[in-house]
Amino acid sequence: MQAKRWSRGLKRHEAAQEMGVSVATYLGWETNLREPDLRNIPAAIRFLGRDWRPRVGSLGDRIRQTRTAMGLSIKQLATTLSTDPSAISKWEAGVTIPSKRSSDKLQDWLRHVERSEPMTS
Repeated sequence: MQAKRWSRGLKRHEAAQEMGVSVATYLGWETNLREPDLRNIPAAIRFLGRDWRPRVGSLGDRIRQTRTAMGLSIKQLATTLSTDPSAISKWEAGVTIPSKRSSDKLQDWLRHVERSEPMTS
């Protein structure tokens, strides 16, 4: 984050303000003492212009990374997909795979989200 902040000529308090967090919170991210929590991940991605987290391969990892990049809780994604939150949890953990119907909804959501927000690492 520091390199991005410097490249834009921003002071720490300006970067923090842009992301809607305290300077202390931003400083924790910049010094790698903390990572953004779920509600702040989308703002950090917007600030950096990319998702800094490594791309992952499994469907469960892809669901989790896309969901968190959007700042969605498991419950919120379940509502969006009209499914049970426990199903989302199990998909993300790789315990189960979505049914055909759920998989179609999930794939449509993933395609829609990934088209509208670049998520490269």
